[in-house]
Amino acid sequence: IVNIGSVDIMKGRPLVQIEHDFRELINLMFKKGFTPILTTLAPLANFAHDEITKTKLERFNNFIKKEGEFLLVMDIWACLVNERGHILFDCFQK
Repeated sequence: IVNIGSVDIMKGRPLVQIEHDFRELINLMFKKGFTPILTTLAPLANFAHDEITKTKLERFNNFIKKEGEFLLVMDIWACLVNERGHILFDCFQK
């Protein structure tokens, strides 16, 4: 199960680099005979009011879904936001 990228996003790494590293990991897994299960990233509740970080996270989640077109993708993001895309803060630690 591949769930990576949250820390990279919080640290401000460029999205293109995170995507590159993600692809390299997935390709390595295939070369080793593993079929990865991908997950979208959960909302970063502490960064909910930071539009740049939120947008970057949403773009990366769209990238994951696109990369996983022929793989199993567990959409964690969708489980932790409402129909308007607002974070369900009651799902997070208080």
